[in-house]
Amino acid sequence: MFAECAGTEGLPHGQQVTITPIDHLAFMARFAHNQLSAGDRPQCFCTGTFIHTPRGPLPVEDIRVGFPVQTLDNGVQPVRWIGTTLHTEPRAHAPIEIAAGALGRGFPSVTLRVSPYHRLCLRSSIAMRMFGQAEILLSARFLLDAPGVRQVDGEIPVRYWHIATARHALVSANGTWAETLFPGLQAPPGMDASDVSQLEVVFDQKLARGKDEAAQAKPPVRPILRGAAQRAFVARHLKQRRAFVMQQLDAGDDEPAQAS
Repeated sequence: MFAECAGTEGLPHGQQVTITPIDHLAFMARFAHNQLSAGDRPQCFCTGTFIHTPRGPLPVEDIRVGFPVQTLDNGVQPVRWIGTTLHTEPRAHAPIEIAAGALGRGFPSVTLRVSPYHRLCLRSSIAMRMFGQAEILLSARFLLDAPGVRQVDGEIPVRYWHIATARHALVSANGTWAETLFPGLQAPPGMDASDVSQLEVVFDQKLARGKDEAAQAKPPVRPILRGAAQRAFVARHLKQRRAFVMQQLDAGDDEPAQAS
């Protein structure tokens, strides 16, 4: 059942977590000084976002490498990598703000702010009919036409944070399931070879450094909607006034959206 993340126990007694050392602070110090371009697509949480852990919600800025977080599919997983960037004028990359209940009853539980390309896990009968999967990943920016969703002023500075686990996962962010870092196949543009190598250690996969270079793909935690499919999915929900996150799928799509 797709539900709000409740309290869970931590790692089993005596279990140890081995973390591969990652110089994430040095990497982010270099990455943060690069100005965002139209082709960049940061996928991050804003400062103040609460991530669910075995001991309860924890602000994303307080999470450290090695901290356990609760995932939807694989229980408690240690954080393997953390990144943060400060953008003084994010402009088109300004956060998407999602009001409490805008996606469905209790989703999110409080206002959530993420970068435009950060993907959220949505669950509905409409998704099942359109794609054969009830749960899909959709970029937050495609929700801007939905009630209770807006983009923050692009002139306001924002600090973004992201976390990575050993595999692509879903974590509870302000009560809504959202993705951890997904590297895909291609190394981020502008990242030097040593940084790419560090991410390859985190994800235990090869990232292509060039367009023609082979890479070892790992699947995303849920199907990722692209372009026209995202727009069609959102449009159908808005037309039928249905929640983007439903508790039950056997309700015949009779669960309306909450925010107005």
